[in-house]
Amino acid sequence: MPSAPYVLARVHTCVACCVPHTGGGAALLHLSELVPAFRETLTDEEEKLGCDIVMKALRAPCRIIAENAGVEGEVIVQRLLGKAFELVSG
Repeated sequence: MPSAPYVLARVHTCVACCVPHTGGGAALLHLSELVPAFRETLTDEEEKLGCDIVMKALRAPCRIIAENAGVEGEVIVQRLLGKAFELVSG
């Protein structure tokens, strides 16, 4: 599994380049699970706050997609967190 700083750097690169991702809600949600471990390595309170903001931003698309489907977004987010993420091609 890649390190949290590597993953966060890749997320930043993808977002900065505006690369669309199929299934981005779930993919970003699962990336958000790496943020707390990275946050623990930080000592600066402002950087920790930045990690909290990034984590909320990574979880927002999944929550919004669920809410647009007519269900409680935060409930769906909590159900998906910690579950295995399957990559499907095609």
